[in-house]
Amino acid sequence: MHDSRSDAAMFDVEYRRLVEQQHQLVCKLRAVVQEQLRLRENELGLFVDKIMNFKSIVSKTNVFHLHISIQLIFREKYRRGKCIIYRD
Repeated sequence: MHDSRSDAAMFDVEYRRLVEQQHQLVCKLRAVVQEQLRLRENELGLFVDKIMNFKSIVSKTNVFHLHISIQLIFREKYRRGKCIIYRD
């Protein structure tokens, strides 16, 4: 009977050690995942900032100038192997 108590005590000690080890591993894993999420969040934030900056630049651009430039590009035509550019 004495043997079974000592075996049970050894089991309890080993079980507690394994539970503590698992807890430490879970905490480390959680920390790594949180760090990765923070990095991704920062990257996403930088991307959104760049997009908003680009949007601001585009909104300040002269739309009519862009429209005329695009029209000129599309009005270029090829006739008899020569490129003729129509200008207003």
